[in-house]
Amino acid sequence: MRARADARGSPCRPSVGKPSPNLVADSAQRHAGNEALVDGDVRITYAELGEAADLYARGFVSAGVGSAQRVAIWAPNCAEWMLAALGALRGGASWCHEHPIQGR
Repeated sequence: MRARADARGSPCRPSVGKPSPNLVADSAQRHAGNEALVDGDVRITYAELGEAADLYARGFVSAGVGSAQRVAIWAPNCAEWMLAALGALRGGASWCHEHPIQGR
């Protein structure tokens, strides 16, 4: 596998074998002030993304969602959907996207 470089010339290392929850936390530390997510006028840094994922994870855990359980996220494609999905992963759950316009 060849290493790539991002726009600043920093090497982009493949994340093979690294679980998604750790990837979010690691990115929040390494790239804290950089933009991670843009949704219209909403701009979220990696640090904010990590904090929001942790907040959602705590919410899922306090609601009784445990490791290896599935969470359905009923939301349009938006920043909040991404935060909830990352929070589910951070809490050890997996997620399923249910788009409100598509129905069931």
